[in-house]
Formats: sequence, C-alpha cells, structure tokens
Amino acid sequence: MHHISITRALPTPLTMLFAAFALCASFASAQPPAHMAGPRVTVSGEGMVRVAPDMAVITVESNVTRNTPREAAQEARKGIDAALAAARKAVRDTADLRTARVSLTPEYDWRDGKRVFRGYAAGQTLEITVRDLSKLESLLDELYKSPVTGLQGPEFRHSKADSLRRAASALAVRDARENARVLCEAAGKGCDELAALRMAGAGHAPQPLPKFEAMRAMAADAGGVMPVQPGVLTFSASVEAEYRMK
Repeated sequence: MHHISITRALPTPLTMLFAAFALCASFASAQPPAHMAGPRVTVSGEGMVRVAPDMAVITVESNVTRNTPREAAQEARKGIDAALAAARKAVRDTADLRTARVSLTPEYDWRDGKRVFRGYAAGQTLEITVRDLSKLESLLDELYKSPVTGLQGPEFRHSKADSLRRAASALAVRDARENARVLCEAAGKGCDELAALRMAGAGHAPQPLPKFEAMRAMAADAGGVMPVQPGVLTFSASVEAEYRMK
C-alpha cells in the first residue's frame, strides 16, 4: 500500500507582506483619483459669427442628346463655351474656372417591352468662383441668356471660412465657461477646473436655391438683370463641457 502525504507550506512573513501590498494596490486602483472625485456640473455653450460673404460659386451645366457622339459633344460644348465667355468677364484668375464633370453615354427608352436607342447624351459641368461680387448680377444675366441647360447658385461663401468656424468654436467654449460659473455661484460653489470638453456641432445653414428654369423665367420677367442680395453668412458652433465643483 502506498501512502501519499500532502504538506502545506506556511506563509512566511515576506509573502504575507507582498499579499498586503497587493491588496492595498487593488483597493487603491478601484478608487477614483483624488483630483477626479467630487461633484461636477455639465453645461452647453453656443457660439456664432455673422459676416458678409466675399465670394460666390455658380455651377452651370450643358446637357444634350443627339444621334451621334460627335454631335452630342459639340452641342454640349456650345453651352459651356458661352458660359466661359461670360465668366471670363467676371473672373480674373483662370483657377476660379473648374470643369467639374464631362460625360458621354448612350441612352435608351423602353417601348413595348423593348429597349430602343434614343441617342447619345453628352454633358459638361463648369464651376465658376466669383470673388468680385459686384460682377455677379451681370454674369447671371448673361448665363440666363446662354444655351446652358442648368444653373445652380449663387452659393455665397467666405474665403476665411475655416478661421470663422474656429472663432465660433472659441465663443462657444467661452459661453460654456460663463454658464458653468453662473450655475456654480448659484450653488455656492466654484468651478474653475475644466474636466471634459466635447464639440457638439459646427457649420452654417445652406441657402435654398430656386430651379434654373424658374430663375431664367424671373430674369426674363424682370427685363434683364435680377438684383442679387448676398445677405449674411452665419457660422455657428456648440460645445458640451464639464467642470469640477469645489
């Protein structure tokens, strides 16, 4: 018969000391740091910058369908050539004239369950950036009279849009700080230490644009040049902030 003996090692003072240190470390890690403890106040802030635009973008299209690719491309080019001739009177730098799209595709119709060839559709899109807004009305008048088939704009913009958005964000942060100060003072507390900051949103509202044919008709009814009011651009920002109360 075999005898199996089991012996249990008794803890030494050194192992007991290590165990105590581990227990203390585990307890400490479960507790929030002293600088993170305490009540907080969560506030929001809004910032807004309003400025007059200093540029406008107009997008014109020339889309036609003809029997052959050559005919379609040549006809589409006529509209773009007319738009370019008008744009060069209002634009100084050729970098402000950009071809955004060129296309040439066959098109078909369905008749009695059969696909019937309609012709070749050719299209070109030209983007015009106008930096001298005093020339915008006369440019639009010429574009309305040109053979282009579509027009979008003017979309008013600002050349320093990024800086204006950052300025709106800075105003939003200041607004949040002031809101926190008012709340904490009402509670008899102080809250100068920022714990967290999040951007909630930024941008500016897009401007609705009328349809090209409606714009062309209005220009004809007005007897020529239609007045254009650039208005004001609004750059806005929202933030959420947390401050520690003391």
